[in-house]
Amino acid sequence: MTTLHLVSHTHWDREWYLTFQQFRLKLVHLIDGLLDILAHDRNFKYFMLDGQTIVLDDYLLMRPEREADLRRYIKNGRILVGP
Repeated sequence: MTTLHLVSHTHWDREWYLTFQQFRLKLVHLIDGLLDILAHDRNFKYFMLDGQTIVLDDYLLMRPEREADLRRYIKNGRILVGP
């Protein structure tokens, strides 16, 4: 039998084939969805941000009201931000 490990993660490019603003809008949708999943699905164990903390800054500029949620999931180990 083979064991498969699935790691839910993202590597976020702030600018690549879209502008920073276009990518940031996609980021807001991604993190909003992630926070909703973490709030409602205890089986969703964690999400890895690939060591990219700038993602959090970009998100919080748009959604400062979600900072407490982010901090809680980071503290509980459900959002992994460091290498």
